[in-house]
Amino acid sequence: MGWTKLLSLCGFLGSILLYLATDDSPIVDRPLHSAAVILAVTGVTILWLLRTIPNVFPATLSEQAYSSLPHNERRSSREALPNNDDRTSYANASLVLTLPVLVVAAASLRLELLRRTLKDSQCSRVGIECVLPLLVAFFETWRTRRSTEKDLEFTTGNSLQSTIVWVLKSSRTNPLAGQRGAPGVRSLFYSFLISLFALYTVLQLSQRQQVSFHPIDVLMDGAKVLHRERWRSTPQSESLDTAVTEYQRRYQRHPPPGFDEWYKFARDRSSLFIDEFDSINSDLSPFWSLSPTELRFRVWQMNANPWNEIAGISVRAGKAEISPNILPTHRWMLEGATQMITTFAKWLPDMDLALNLNDECRVAVSWERMEMLRKRGENATSLATWKENKWTPNRADSWPPLPKDPISETVFEDHSFHSTFYEFGVVGCPPSSRAREERTWNKRDLCASCAAPHSLGQFLQNWTLAADLCHQPDLANLHGFHLSPAAFKTTHDLMPVFSQSKVHGYNDILFPSPWNYMDKVKYDPSSDHPDNWFHDKLNTLFWRGATSEGVSAEGTWEGMTRQRLVHLANNLTASEEVLVLLQTDSHNFAYRGVRSRDLRRLLDMNIGIVDKIARCGGHDCADQEKEFGLVGQSDFQDHWKFRYLFDMDGAGFSGRFLPFLQSKSLPFKTALFREWYDSRLTAWLHFVPQDLRLHGVHSTLAYFAGINGKIRGKQVFIPAHAKEGEFIAEQGREWANKVLRKEDMEIYFFRLLLEWGRLTDDRRDEIGFQL
Repeated sequence: MGWTKLLSLCGFLGSILLYLATDDSPIVDRPLHSAAVILAVTGVTILWLLRTIPNVFPATLSEQAYSSLPHNERRSSREALPNNDDRTSYANASLVLTLPVLVVAAASLRLELLRRTLKDSQCSRVGIECVLPLLVAFFETWRTRRSTEKDLEFTTGNSLQSTIVWVLKSSRTNPLAGQRGAPGVRSLFYSFLISLFALYTVLQLSQRQQVSFHPIDVLMDGAKVLHRERWRSTPQSESLDTAVTEYQRRYQRHPPPGFDEWYKFARDRSSLFIDEFDSINSDLSPFWSLSPTELRFRVWQMNANPWNEIAGISVRAGKAEISPNILPTHRWMLEGATQMITTFAKWLPDMDLALNLNDECRVAVSWERMEMLRKRGENATSLATWKENKWTPNRADSWPPLPKDPISETVFEDHSFHSTFYEFGVVGCPPSSRAREERTWNKRDLCASCAAPHSLGQFLQNWTLAADLCHQPDLANLHGFHLSPAAFKTTHDLMPVFSQSKVHGYNDILFPSPWNYMDKVKYDPSSDHPDNWFHDKLNTLFWRGATSEGVSAEGTWEGMTRQRLVHLANNLTASEEVLVLLQTDSHNFAYRGVRSRDLRRLLDMNIGIVDKIARCGGHDCADQEKEFGLVGQSDFQDHWKFRYLFDMDGAGFSGRFLPFLQSKSLPFKTALFREWYDSRLTAWLHFVPQDLRLHGVHSTLAYFAGINGKIRGKQVFIPAHAKEGEFIAEQGREWANKVLRKEDMEIYFFRLLLEWGRLTDDRRDEIGFQL
């Protein structure tokens, strides 16, 4: 094989490898280095093949070209060839030396164009740049074959031309095929490479660049059907008998003692949910693998050491009390939980609880161990034996009292201010999952394949799946909780910690937040702060907040959700482009790159950080203040002026979401942390979901708020879908007032503590409710 052929094949294979790898390799950042490395590796591979498989790859071009001439005529034939002396040799040598440079430069240029497409545009469009080399190659092949009908000698020109001509001519019958091996194999090999590349190109081009519907219309219609079918397929029980039967069907065990009192409690408060409490079963099922004695000890162990930042509530003789030595800054949480329990405490057995005082979740047990514990828990109970509807007497004696002097032993480790994703965040994922197997190097560009499983284009399609970290390794760099949490004392042991929210894969036990129960942030419109009807509000997306998501040091703030939202709304440079789904005509939509300065002019986003930069160290404080600027505080009731309200996590769950749902505005919500009511809401029917990557914010706002103005000098009009926005706002408001009331919090907590009471009863296998 001559150098020309070798370099041609290097360029051909290198181009394919570069194109296929652009989504998840460093070539976008360092195209020159990557192109050179790929070409070098491909060349070395072919050289190795030349030495090991000589029959597949002929040794030299000249021997193949003259293989049909008698041996004694070869010299005279070569002497008869035209000779341009040193000038031709010099030109050929120069071409051979220049060719690698041209190939590398072409690959680098192509990667630079792709990099600019991907940069800050959240989603990349399918382009035709991958097809151009192939089209040029076939054109040059056709032209070259016409000019080489009378001459069998191969040109040493352009590498792509040489490659195609070489492949086509290699397919011709060789008189010495039997002596030189199997040129048909060689021909088949190269034909296969070109066919594969052509097939890939056709598949890329077959993808439609426009759609005749807007994805949000599809998502809204799907949400209506999903919500309607869910209620039709799983109607809630209308009597105690059917509630008991449904409980037994779902969980393959009898309800706990006191279930009849809970049922009456729920009915008296007009609960729409009687049977749908699968989240409680999911949270508690692993604890069936631990004995009641072990569970009680673990609660005592956590409450007895204040360093754990866990506090206790004790229920004795139908009365709930807060354990001593609670920090004043966290006492409100225990008081709120106690107020909630007091409404049903008279039906509870004696018990102790361990409540997490921090916003961050605490328990991260490995997937392998959880699988074993869950199977153990599933086999712990059955419907076979008769159950007694009565708690074990003298339960208070089984709960050890807290010591006068705090203990120092703990199962928790302090990982505050450190990255948590790999050591704790994804240990709950299967070993074969992307999050366990991959490490994300690219902190700048969108990982489209990470978002694809739960998305429809730019838009979040599956709210539940979006919470799953296992297919999203890029989230390691996209939330303050993963990057640098402010308070993170955690353990890999299965500890019964009650938390207000948790991230997917953590094993805390969820309970309704006292923050919402005590109205720490309240929907309270007035004459000074009216909540007007949707069409009378400002057509603006509004958010105010602090940098409380995590602690920033050495630039980690750049990945935090709150800071990214502010940057996306206010700080993109004028020349940066964002991919937005635009209406190309009256019936079609397509993604187009829009300069940020045009977006700021056409879409109203009132988003800012208040007062001062919090939770930062070193130069990060000054860097953020310089980057974002600051806005003054505003009254919480000012939110109702705006049609669209953005909601997202702080250090943990957001305490604003329920007031937003209760208002006449439309909430946009993104969240890593999930709460007790998560399964009760339907995205795109009760609120507008947003991916943590925030790549669909502009397209979503453009759909609801509309666009009417010029983009790159061309008039663009997208009609506002205010009626659709008002519909979701009203559906969410109506539904929240039915299923997310304070009464619903009490009902959920009551049922949760009945289950906890049975788990910690020494006779738990013998007790239960039966008619």
